[in-house]
Amino acid sequence: MTPLTPLLGDYLSNLAAELSAHVLAAIPAWLQTAWRGDETDTAVRRCLDAGIAAFIRRAKADAPVYAELWDIVFPHFFADEQVAGQVVLLLDGRRLNGRALQFMAANAGYQPERFPALDFEAALQEFEGAFLTRATHETALQGIIQANQLLQQTQLLAETKDMLARMVDLLAQIALKDIVGISADTITATNVVSGTQIIYQLAPPKSTPSRFPDYWEKRYLDSVVAECSGLDLTVLAASEATSETLTIASVFTTLYLDGVSRTADEQVADVVVPLLPRRSEPEDYQREMARQEKERLPITAVEAVADVPRLVILGQPGGGKSTLVNHIATQLARQRRGDENIRLPGWPAAKTPLPVRIVLRRFADWLAREKRSGTAGDVWDYLAYLLNRWGCTDSYEGLRHTLINDGGIVFFDGLDEIRQAEARRDILKGAVASFAATENKCQVVVTSRPYAYADKANESEAQPKVSWRLPDDQFAVVTLASFGQEQIETFCQAWYMQVMKPRRGWDEPTCQNRADWLARTIDNRSHLKRLAASPLLLTLIAQVDSSGPETMLPNNRADLYRQMVSLLLARWENRIPLDSRQGDIVPEDLLLWLEGVPTQDVREVLTQLAFTGHEQQGQHSAAVGADGPAVEISRQDLKAALVDKFDSGKKAEEIITYIQHRAGLLVDKGEGVFTFPHRTYQEFLAAQYLLSQSDGFEQLCHRLKKQPDWWREVFLLSAGSSMTVPKNVQDLLNTLLPFEPGAREMPLTPEVATWVQIGAQTLEETNFKRSVEQEKTPGGFTAVYRRVQSWLKAALVAETVLLPKARAEVGQWLARLGDDRPGVGIVEQNGVKLPDIIWSKEIPAGTYTIGDDKSKYSSEKPRRVQIQRPYRLARYPVTNAQFQCFVDAVDRDNPKWWKSIPDNERKFSEPQFPYASHPRETVSWYQAVAFCRWLTQKLHDGLLLAEPLTGDLKQYTITLPHEYEWEVAARWPNEGVQQRIYPWGPEFDAAKANTNEGGIGQTTAAGLHPSGKNTALDLFDLSGNVWEWCRNRYYKPESELEPEVVYINTDSRVLRGGSWVSSQVYARAASRRYDDPGLRSDSGGFRVVVVRFSPSHQGH
Repeated sequence: MTPLTPLLGDYLSNLAAELSAHVLAAIPAWLQTAWRGDETDTAVRRCLDAGIAAFIRRAKADAPVYAELWDIVFPHFFADEQVAGQVVLLLDGRRLNGRALQFMAANAGYQPERFPALDFEAALQEFEGAFLTRATHETALQGIIQANQLLQQTQLLAETKDMLARMVDLLAQIALKDIVGISADTITATNVVSGTQIIYQLAPPKSTPSRFPDYWEKRYLDSVVAECSGLDLTVLAASEATSETLTIASVFTTLYLDGVSRTADEQVADVVVPLLPRRSEPEDYQREMARQEKERLPITAVEAVADVPRLVILGQPGGGKSTLVNHIATQLARQRRGDENIRLPGWPAAKTPLPVRIVLRRFADWLAREKRSGTAGDVWDYLAYLLNRWGCTDSYEGLRHTLINDGGIVFFDGLDEIRQAEARRDILKGAVASFAATENKCQVVVTSRPYAYADKANESEAQPKVSWRLPDDQFAVVTLASFGQEQIETFCQAWYMQVMKPRRGWDEPTCQNRADWLARTIDNRSHLKRLAASPLLLTLIAQVDSSGPETMLPNNRADLYRQMVSLLLARWENRIPLDSRQGDIVPEDLLLWLEGVPTQDVREVLTQLAFTGHEQQGQHSAAVGADGPAVEISRQDLKAALVDKFDSGKKAEEIITYIQHRAGLLVDKGEGVFTFPHRTYQEFLAAQYLLSQSDGFEQLCHRLKKQPDWWREVFLLSAGSSMTVPKNVQDLLNTLLPFEPGAREMPLTPEVATWVQIGAQTLEETNFKRSVEQEKTPGGFTAVYRRVQSWLKAALVAETVLLPKARAEVGQWLARLGDDRPGVGIVEQNGVKLPDIIWSKEIPAGTYTIGDDKSKYSSEKPRRVQIQRPYRLARYPVTNAQFQCFVDAVDRDNPKWWKSIPDNERKFSEPQFPYASHPRETVSWYQAVAFCRWLTQKLHDGLLLAEPLTGDLKQYTITLPHEYEWEVAARWPNEGVQQRIYPWGPEFDAAKANTNEGGIGQTTAAGLHPSGKNTALDLFDLSGNVWEWCRNRYYKPESELEPEVVYINTDSRVLRGGSWVSSQVYARAASRRYDDPGLRSDSGGFRVVVVRFSPSHQGH
């Protein structure tokens, strides 16, 4: 056969006739009921004519080898009854199975390497497109095939669809047998009247090689999309299910990084990559402060992934790590294969790397099974294994070649979700690290939970550290932020518009109202708002909210799971009817029988399975967290549990059959394995089992103390389930922490500190403080609450037991429960909330030496300075709780406080680290001055506690310290100043201050480093934590020596002491820096000083 021959028309007609005969013979009975006899047969034949013409035009015949293609391959292929069976799929409303047809073509003699000019995949796509295009014009096929809908699902470009439409129109004018030539660009036909040949020009698709990947890549990308794009929502009612697969992209909500931002002119990598551990140089400060002056922009997780070559993404359980990975991988795959209108906000349009996703728990199982040692080669071998499982083995060489030579992006998802045996952990880490080190052209992204990735913070220096950390000098580490209200609102909109609208048939106004109501309700309920900060829990909230005509939103996590479990178990009583559109229908007699199965009996079986499975998992794994895999339950174990409950093997089998038909709290994974939809369901049900046992609290606490990470969620959900009976929560905590701190029976250890933090979380999540407040006289509720507080206060300063990072976490929990240490909180006087300020010993007026003869800055050289008046510094920097007293004060806007201060300073910024006992940051110098004026008035009014001040309180003023006052106090007693380079002595020690060297990465509770205080004056946090504003101008320090003289202008003001983000050089007592008085930095705060003077000279 040649490309231009009178025999071509007969050849095409014969192919079509053979295929048509087999197709018509394979029509299923249910389709034949809609058949119109010969009219429908002819319509199908015309569709096949169009399909074959489109297919053949992709085949060149200008080389001798292609004679075999025309003479042998095509005739055998189109005469194959199995091929006809595949074509029938189109009439049945389904797409062609490309993989199956590829196999059938191979049986017919087609070899891609032998016939490289024929793109078989593209030819099949155009066959399908032409068939469906013709079908849209065939009235005899209406009601049989949804041609337009299927056509929209094809991957054909708009230009190709236009070309096929023109070809179909042409074939309506000429018979297939009249064609004498066909190519990609033209069809040549003989005019039956004149005998002349007419060339019909077909507009070819535009040449877009990047949108038509090689065959191997197309198959691979299809597999990536199939594996990564789906969103599994098993709790949706069967009646709401549709044949359309719900995708992550339909509800994906932007995720941001926590504690990282940038200016408009900064690249994301410039901000994220410096988060790698480093030592700051002196000039870093000016650059950092200049950076913070500009408006800050949040950084999305997608932006970070796109811009950072080696990245570790940390996120809490259910925080969206895997969803993020799957979403990016899917969207990149769709872009590379040429899909239209694929959005990936934050990703550069010109950058479309080849995506690879490796689920590390599966990779780890493979490594163990194959007895691998953990090298880059193991990653490549696993990819070959993975592609074989996906059915695209022939894509491996192309994938490897592309990743090595052109690069790509490789996601390693779930670093911490495997068994924690040390050897296995090291093998997995070694494989990932080796791959990242050798494949320089590939981006590498790793996800993990924070407490699993970081070094075990509650271990002492003497103890070995168990860590998943990858090399710190290669991988930048970022953390996903929790959802804010804007993200919650966006998700609610997507949920109702994209998920519920098509499933419930609601109109747009109804969906809008439901979404608005849900978002508003979450915003107004503090418990729900905390839950909704987790993408996983927000999804569950939305599922519960949309499960019925009325909302049913609970106020705590345990209630949420209880309602979810009840919703799923409602199916046992058939309260949610099955939709007849579902492919698998439960037999009516089985439904009637199951209506008599008590839900409580089913619940008891599931709780026991959950507890047993969770305990068995814990014996083999210390990997913790809600987003790890749920236990796999064998069919044998499931049946045994059901037989034990119902005393009938027949009933057990019927229930298992029901589960297989309708997924709920157990999901049939196939091959005789069942599992819970998510680890959180397993943990909740395990908690319910323990609560049903007479010694459940003792069992739970025993397990928690042995494996706190593994049993934490079960413990918290047990407490949450008991919160309506606070006595049960009290008993549970008394079982966990029976002794007061200091008792010989329970000395403070890192393990005990972990139990204490779990106890604190329990008190917070159960809103136990409300029960304490409702006690008429202090009783058992108050006692257990105060005991946990006391343990937290003991752990906070236990420097010889806990490392600073662990104590920082303790401080956060203490802040949540209420930090009542003197000097960090508030007091209430006559209904007015005021800071509880503790003052240092008095420092007398006089002449003092300040400075550092080793400093390279002239302004820091030793010199003698005069202190005009005696003064006292506050023991701690002003905390968030203390500053909030001013923000919430009814007289906050009194013009007296804001005299000469710019009006825009009356609008406050939210602190970056809002824990009550952390230093207040993100506060300007102007606002600190206004706070001091307000606090001075409260002192004069007799509201502020005066001790140890004496005499007429109106002779005192509270203000910012002059930098001379600040440094003299930091080095007190000011004898031998070189022995006081730091407030504690001559040598720097990272354990004595919260600086960059400590790696905590944020502010900490005031007083966290007691060994770093100035012991003579009992002053804490003079080095590190936050920079502290001083009242004087940087370039004119002598101008404001008198405390009553404070010039309000735009001159740069002094900052002292360094911060959590700065290095040790700035923690020196002599270090001085400056910035604009309007700066609000997450590393800048202030401390106050009280000085006696005449009040008639208050600030100018």
